Amino acid sequence: MRHAALFVIVGLTMAGCSKSSPPAAPDAATDMPAATVAQLKVAMSESEARALMKPVASDSGVVYWGGSGARRVYFEVDRTSQVWVEVGPGPDGRVVEVGPVEPKGRWVRHGGDSITVQ
Repeated sequence: MRHAALFVIVGLTMAGCSKSSPPAAPDAATDMPAATVAQLKVAMSESEARALMKPVASDSGVVYWGGSGARRVYFEVDRTSQVWVEVGPGPDGRVVEVGPVEPKGRWVRHGGDSITVQ
């Protein structure tokens, strides 16, 4: 009788362990960067893009394209990901292209907000 009870307990324990639990629902903090990046749009101003990304970007930097005023603004989405927006020349530069979320490159700081991405 003891052996039968032991087999029942072991069987029920194994059956309970084999069930997979449903995946955890993503929380708002996890989805916030992706949802924010999706709101980056061509024709928004650089300041609008920066304000949008401020709550989710842990860092940012700018690659300047010579003397034209055109530049690429990089945002660190997390320690391993970055996204960029290409900004046209002029003081009220507008976003002309939005890059994909991509693996974060190595950022080399120069002066101010200037970086090189390797």
